[in-house]
Amino acid sequence: MRNTSQNNKLQIVNVEEKDDVKVLYLDVNEINNKNIADFMTLPGGVSFVLAFISIDSDIDKAGKLLQEALPSDAKFMMVSAIGELYSTVGGRTTYPPMKEHRQKILLQAFSKRMVKKCEIISIPLHNEDLLEEREDISIDERIDLIKNEFDTAHSKINFPINSQDTVALTYIDGVSKCESFVVQAIYESKNYPCIFIGGSASGKMDFKNTYLHNGEKVLENHAVICFMKLNHNYKFGLFKTQGFVKGEGEYIIADADPANRYVSKVLDKNGKLVNFIDVLKERFNAESVEELLRVIANYTFATEINNEIFSRTILKIDEEKNRVYFYCDLAVGEKIIVVNRVSFLDTLKNDWQEFMFNKTKPIAGIVNDCITRRNVNADAIPKIDIFDDINMAGFSCFGEFFGVHMNDTLTAIFFFKVEDDEVFQDKYYDYFPIVYGEFKSYFLLRRLKQMQIISKLEDQVIGLFSRYDKNNDTDEVNNENIWAEVGFTGNDILKSNVVLKDKSMSNVLTKLNKRFNEYKENDLLKEDIHLLVACMQVILKNMSLRKNDLERKVMYMEQSLSKYTKDELTEVFTRRSGYEIISKMMNQQAHIYDYLTFAFIDVDNLKIVNDAYGHKEGDYYLKTIVDEIKTRIRGNDIICRYGGDEFIVVLPNCEERRARDIFEEINKNLPRINKIRDKKYKMSFSFGILRYDYESEMTFDDFIKTLDAKMYYYKKRKYKASNL
Repeated sequence: MRNTSQNNKLQIVNVEEKDDVKVLYLDVNEINNKNIADFMTLPGGVSFVLAFISIDSDIDKAGKLLQEALPSDAKFMMVSAIGELYSTVGGRTTYPPMKEHRQKILLQAFSKRMVKKCEIISIPLHNEDLLEEREDISIDERIDLIKNEFDTAHSKINFPINSQDTVALTYIDGVSKCESFVVQAIYESKNYPCIFIGGSASGKMDFKNTYLHNGEKVLENHAVICFMKLNHNYKFGLFKTQGFVKGEGEYIIADADPANRYVSKVLDKNGKLVNFIDVLKERFNAESVEELLRVIANYTFATEINNEIFSRTILKIDEEKNRVYFYCDLAVGEKIIVVNRVSFLDTLKNDWQEFMFNKTKPIAGIVNDCITRRNVNADAIPKIDIFDDINMAGFSCFGEFFGVHMNDTLTAIFFFKVEDDEVFQDKYYDYFPIVYGEFKSYFLLRRLKQMQIISKLEDQVIGLFSRYDKNNDTDEVNNENIWAEVGFTGNDILKSNVVLKDKSMSNVLTKLNKRFNEYKENDLLKEDIHLLVACMQVILKNMSLRKNDLERKVMYMEQSLSKYTKDELTEVFTRRSGYEIISKMMNQQAHIYDYLTFAFIDVDNLKIVNDAYGHKEGDYYLKTIVDEIKTRIRGNDIICRYGGDEFIVVLPNCEERRARDIFEEINKNLPRINKIRDKKYKMSFSFGILRYDYESEMTFDDFIKTLDAKMYYYKKRKYKASNL
């Protein structure tokens, strides 16, 4: 409803005492004790205020006005925004027009009844060189500097951080180019076992400045984070939605600059480095970059973690420098896939429906919605209604992150009030250790892939130098020619940062290049080549030792996360991780489900297929069956690989007859796949179905034995029927 006092531009909603969260949208110059008095009337008082302020506003002035108007014990943080969005109880979802020179601020206040404690920390990003398009320090050194800042800031938080009641609202300078470095530093610090969700502060589309306020002063080149600890009876759920589905095409990045966010080369099917722009032209049948940009407007790129898509959208293409720039950083070794844009509204509604499964209506929400998403879907934005009647605040940001940095996405956190005996379920909230482990391992596996690519390049370089060393005396040897054969030209990143990283090696090459130009006699040239090869071998040996040490560290860290990992081939939970999850589901004190229906699946005749067609075909067989099952089950169903060709599927609240029908239907449809591929063997699997009730006293192992017996009974009957 509207406040009728003095200024009809002032919008305020929900002044009832029962509201734990309120939203207020007003002009910056309207911030005063009188105008926000009702806004601050919350149970127990105001604990925390989050503010999104339009980029043309005087942020320092707004900060001082809030300091004067808010209670002295209330904390606040402020984020610059190119656009705001909000909804209210009794009101519609609103994306106010992004008018230039507007002086608007969106406030969201949280009660002390809801927020037990909160603490705000500010993290310097050490990115002065990046702002001047230099790289004075390595990525690892930069991450380490930011990690040290997190380690120091941890002592300022005077309450225990727990994933079940604490969330980290995280906002980063949107032009700092440091979002992923911040996320990696958080994982390296190991002091913050909770969900980090937020976005990049936004500003004008010239991408020159964005601003943050930590409640004390205006900051640039920082991350500002509020650790919010909720009281008993309050929960939170995490929401992510994107308007994309998987398309055709995937690429391993072989040459990239994460700091400046561009990709130059990818690996082709033969493992050779090829220009990314050329690959994209071929993939999208484009003759020029201009045509390419028009075509890919209906596509974008993404990485995958735990079968979820995390978008990476192209910012621009520089054909002269052979660089494809992205809004997010991409690193060597990372796999990116092509994704197709689909209906924005349909995807949003479907994702919301899945998110709200087994949940009551949220009392509040904080939303981070990418500016590229807002611009591309401008016509659909006014039709959004799923957030209606919720006290929600948010902004159009320069990028979002939820575990990792992404863009072209809407991420959000919604808050719920629950009774003592009320069931609350959220996949990120319930399985936080798994989510945390998978996000952390994403960076570790990316690093390991980098080392594998570097190792291949080392072999190529050594081989090339050895070959040139043996060439006849008339050959003109040139350092650039060697790099061209490996796949590098000009000042490619891997060339400069990998093999030439050692300054002493760089000096040697500089001197040798000078001598190549001075000397024409073959004998002298041959001596230089011998010297070059010797130096290269020493440097590459040192690199190999560093690589091996890193791989050992990665392996150790992966082992510590192993119980939360997925099977590499089928991308379902491993036996160990599945056991952890299923055991938790079977032993929950507050039963989220009425009962669980289990299916034990055994792939038929896998050994015969392996012997007749090879293990590659056997792998295809396994993966195909799992993929078919994935398409027929629900989002909250669980699959784990129990053995080589055995899988367990858990279908909560699914009748046994319905489960049996699902798997019978899959079995009926499997033969068409090999018919199309002209393979002679029959794809099928045997299964047993068994319901688990929470009153049962059977152990997990006893239950699996019974389920296994039912599967073999099914297999025996099927075999007998096929031989009649």
